[in-house]
Amino acid sequence: MVTQEAVMPSPSALRKLVIVRGSPAAAYHHFTAELAAWWPLEMQSVFDDDTLTCAFEARAGGRIYEISKTGGEALWGTVLLAEPARRVVFSWHPGRSPITAQEVTVHFTTTEGGTRVELVHDLWETLGLRAEETRKTYDSGWDVVLGKCFAGHANRELEQPPRSSGDAPAKRPPRGKRSGR
Repeated sequence: MVTQEAVMPSPSALRKLVIVRGSPAAAYHHFTAELAAWWPLEMQSVFDDDTLTCAFEARAGGRIYEISKTGGEALWGTVLLAEPARRVVFSWHPGRSPITAQEVTVHFTTTEGGTRVELVHDLWETLGLRAEETRKTYDSGWDVVLGKCFAGHANRELEQPPRSSGDAPAKRPPRGKRSGR
């Protein structure tokens, strides 16, 4: 069930906004079904150099997770609410215990010239003493992940019709040397 904070974010919630070309349905599809195509695993992953891919099961109860080259899985979060072409809400705790999960809500709305994609990352208090430092890291991290990686992918891909997708993650091509975190 979605918490009240998903509807009324706390004052400390991080908010990030990008505008991408195409419809909300296409933007939602690329955000969820094509996570492996745009997520910067070379910079943001649990398994580091052993990471193969990641996946987003865009249905209530679905997992957001990473897969290692040896088949191991690391849960990043769980989908709490999926409303295709409108919003997706999920818990977020990559590499950490679900007890420390924050909540992320991503809204997709029509705007002049395309789709407004707004990400709200909330419930920092679950991190206790690490909350403030972690929030600062995510403030700049979401700028790259949403603003550059997702928007760049969506603006290239949204001109094409959405492809059919299941819950199976897409394979990523081999990566070069990993940059620093």
